[in-house]
Amino acid sequence: MTDSRNIGQYSRLHSNPAGSGLVDGVDFPHSGILKAMSVGLQNSYAILNGTTADATKNFSIVQTDSSGNTQFVVRAGRIVRDGKLMPEISTSTFTQGTPSSFDEPTSGNAYFLLVATNASTNVLAIRGDKATVDVVPQLETGDIPIAILRLDYSGTVDNRSIQYLTTAKSENSVSIGFDAGSTTYTEVSAITGTNEGLFISGIGTATVQGADKVLIQDTDATGVNDVIKTVTAASIAALAPQGDITGITAGTGLTGTDLTGPVPTLNVGGLTVAELAANSLQISSESFANNDTSLMTSASIEDKIESYNYTTNVGDITGVALTAGTGIDLTSVANATAGAYAATIAVDVSDFMTNGANDRVLTATGTDGINAEADLTVGSGVIGINKSLVLSVAGATDFEPTVVNAIIDKSNNTSTTANNVINLPTAASVATRVFRLKNIHASTTLTINTANSNEKFDNGVNSNDTRWNSALQIELKPLESVLLQAVTDGVSIARSDTNPGTNNGAYSLTPGYLILDTVPKEIGDIESVVAGTGLTGGATSGVATLNVIGGDGITANADEIEVAVDDTTIELSASSGSGTVRVKDGGIATAKIADDAVTGAKLANNIDIAGTLDVTGITTLDNNLIVSGVTTLRANVLLKTAAFSATIAESGTVYQLTNAGAVVVTLPANPTIGCQYVFVNVNGNDMVITPTSGDIINGTVNNTENNTTAYAATSCVCVVGGGTAQWLVFGGI
Repeated sequence: MTDSRNIGQYSRLHSNPAGSGLVDGVDFPHSGILKAMSVGLQNSYAILNGTTADATKNFSIVQTDSSGNTQFVVRAGRIVRDGKLMPEISTSTFTQGTPSSFDEPTSGNAYFLLVATNASTNVLAIRGDKATVDVVPQLETGDIPIAILRLDYSGTVDNRSIQYLTTAKSENSVSIGFDAGSTTYTEVSAITGTNEGLFISGIGTATVQGADKVLIQDTDATGVNDVIKTVTAASIAALAPQGDITGITAGTGLTGTDLTGPVPTLNVGGLTVAELAANSLQISSESFANNDTSLMTSASIEDKIESYNYTTNVGDITGVALTAGTGIDLTSVANATAGAYAATIAVDVSDFMTNGANDRVLTATGTDGINAEADLTVGSGVIGINKSLVLSVAGATDFEPTVVNAIIDKSNNTSTTANNVINLPTAASVATRVFRLKNIHASTTLTINTANSNEKFDNGVNSNDTRWNSALQIELKPLESVLLQAVTDGVSIARSDTNPGTNNGAYSLTPGYLILDTVPKEIGDIESVVAGTGLTGGATSGVATLNVIGGDGITANADEIEVAVDDTTIELSASSGSGTVRVKDGGIATAKIADDAVTGAKLANNIDIAGTLDVTGITTLDNNLIVSGVTTLRANVLLKTAAFSATIAESGTVYQLTNAGAVVVTLPANPTIGCQYVFVNVNGNDMVITPTSGDIINGTVNNTENNTTAYAATSCVCVVGGGTAQWLVFGGI
């Protein structure tokens, strides 16, 4: 296939006319060029109807091989005939041998003219006869030449020479001038086309007379609309609406100009109240009438406004007295009854708050009462808290928590001991209280003291616990908590000296605090680490260390574990990073090898196989296969009855084509070098071998080869692989 693109000029005679224009010594001024010039002088020629890059326009010709004959596909284009642009001529196809006179000669070259025929049809046609060689044929009446086609004896059917006789004309204007003397051309007007329509320059001006003529486009012209004709100015004026008024006079309140002309002008001027119609205007001396048929003077409007007791004073509300109510204070009151009334209004908090000091909580004391509380007290009700309650405590201060699980936040912890201390109140005064104290900080110890020296924690027992400094003090480490209950004198408890909570003795407490529960650091829930099989070490606190136990066949070093077992199973040994692995015969079952676990990197470079190698599926070789001895290879044979595309996986296949008619066989895209196929045309019908778009067959892009011989075999071999593949196609074509 050859794309013989038209670029809109008299081209060279070549399969690629776009390569250049006429070439000296090659494109002689033959009669075809002169005939095209003669017709062009009559203002008839072919033009471009698209960009030169558009292969679907401009009469561009594509040549293909059609069963051994040249097929010319002439794309759509446009012509100018006698200066008039004709409608687009659609795509046409011409095939060598149809008619029989349109064919290559038995020797030499036959020349044919591609023309647009007479004005009544404006279709493409071929002029010429193969019997007349080396002569450009004559034009018929009305023919406009487009291109010369050369059919050379035994030429390549899809690579014939073409010479375009077209132009790239893209606009047309008319200049009108006269000889101003000494053969000097002087332009007085020009007619040009614009994107908005026709433009005419140099039009003079004139005083319009009734007999003057005006150019119009007659929409009612017989047979043809929009024909340019002339009409007198008087006839156009006569089309204006006509009346029976014979004169105009300016009356009362009106003045006029040019009252006798065709278009008089009247103006309202000097109109007074007295000149208005009776009952159309209300004045101040008249009673007000509420209607939509009369107007009011300014004096009557003022009278009506003042009748509603409005004043002309600016910006004052009169007759209004302000009285301070609950929560409102009035100050700086002035002109309360007249003039510029002024007052300052402020909210009086003292009217509804009995305590207005800082840092108070507002509470309702009734339907309309609010109070500021220093201490928030809840009556018989219950405070529900669905989140952790955080109580902020500043400095060393008595603290009286009333809510179980309250969290004590010592947010001002510093190096000063006092800031890390909470002094509890006297236990006897809060004997019913149960609460939890928690040290939420990650690095600071919180100290909890009883109020009096005679008050103790758990009656002073368990003082040897490292968490308690003495019977009077508890130290909470970071993230520890304790649940306390204040008790009175004489409360009996049962517990052990060394393990709080066990029933191992009874004590009668002095006033103090009973430790109900203690929680250590809330970091995790692992109580101890125990060494299992093969390990030593462990711990119940701090950091636990585990070590591997050495033994028979096992040596544990700082950075490796060495295992030595007898030769009947597996031996693993290492020394300075090297060693051996040995497996006994049959020591690894098939079930112990995972799928795809043995890669090429794990096999020797040279592998000898004793016996038969049975491979199921496709075997792909990255390089040459060298076989010693007798080798039996069998080609794959496939039967095809219709068009199909060969695949890379089918390389080496022999295809039998038994199609009943013409068929297209497509070679694969992105083939690898060495891909090859054999196509056998069994019935002798047209078999077209075509590449993937952009690939090359026998040196030509998108070339096709035809096999039309029964039982002829055509071979295809890929010699350049990849995205732009190259094929050698031979035999049977």
